[in-house]
Amino acid sequence: DLMKMRKSLRNLRTSAAEIVMEVSTVSIKTILEQLPVVSDLEITDVTGYFQAFKDRSQLKDTQLLILENLMMETLREERLFLRNQVGLVRCDLDDLYNALAGKMIHSKNVLENICFLEQGLTPEKWKISLKGCEHLSHFLDCIQEKANFLGNMFHQTQDSEKRSRATLNSLLPTKFPLHLFQSPRKVLDIFSLAYSLVFQDDSINDVCFCALPVTCAAGSLSDNSPAPEFGFLVSGIQIFGAKFCPSTGQLNSASQTSADFTQPYSFWLKPVCASSLPFRSQMKAEKLYWTEVPLYPAVPLDKASFAIGIIARIFLRSKFNPSKLSMQQSICLFL
Repeated sequence: DLMKMRKSLRNLRTSAAEIVMEVSTVSIKTILEQLPVVSDLEITDVTGYFQAFKDRSQLKDTQLLILENLMMETLREERLFLRNQVGLVRCDLDDLYNALAGKMIHSKNVLENICFLEQGLTPEKWKISLKGCEHLSHFLDCIQEKANFLGNMFHQTQDSEKRSRATLNSLLPTKFPLHLFQSPRKVLDIFSLAYSLVFQDDSINDVCFCALPVTCAAGSLSDNSPAPEFGFLVSGIQIFGAKFCPSTGQLNSASQTSADFTQPYSFWLKPVCASSLPFRSQMKAEKLYWTEVPLYPAVPLDKASFAIGIIARIFLRSKFNPSKLSMQQSICLFL
């Protein structure tokens, strides 16, 4: 009887292990199926982003070509980075699948990944620039969103000669998911450079951005919505230290004690010269102020990061006078 009990217990343990392995391998296959395929197609045209600059100025063709090349190179770098990131995830999942299937030993990396995935969390090594993607489902959504954005930028070139430049430009998404970029500052610097080339009296160091509200019919937002002059749409920006009204694009009040972040918002960013911010007369009549807010690529880890981590100066309209804010009422933007 004792032998029968031991055999039954051994069979029970074997069955349980098989069930765990089956669920785990199926889960891994599901994750693999959700990973995006990063396109190998070549980018066709990004002139649409800079056409407004050319139409309103004496921007030379050589200058326009420089801007286009800078943007295309930045997008290629982001695509390469995404491809490497997805490749890393695939490699780890393949190792995990083989380990659970008994085809390889459980390495330290495999065991660490199991601990994260069992809790529905993203392994630290996978995040890289996506530090805020704690949960696996959020991580998968973010890399798919970035893949979709880049996929819209890279088109088949075989029939490009049959398309007009205007048609190609109309395919360009105006919405930049900067919070998913490895190097978001490069995109902002390119638009700053474009503005300084148009208005030659302005140094690129004097160029900042005004954040304008996203207004659209029925609350919907198309990635191809027309941008304000020289503007482009960014998504995923969080506000720290102030209450914000998305319909008006205004900061309503600075927080006295709260240190909470807002939900992510989208803004139209319009490059301007810091010494000639727009709408001053209208805002004065409405008792509104331009409030300068630093933009960081991520939440700074220490005071030193706050000092060196700013990637852009963003001006938001506010109902309060920014000069009257205390040192404890700091307002920041984060991607």
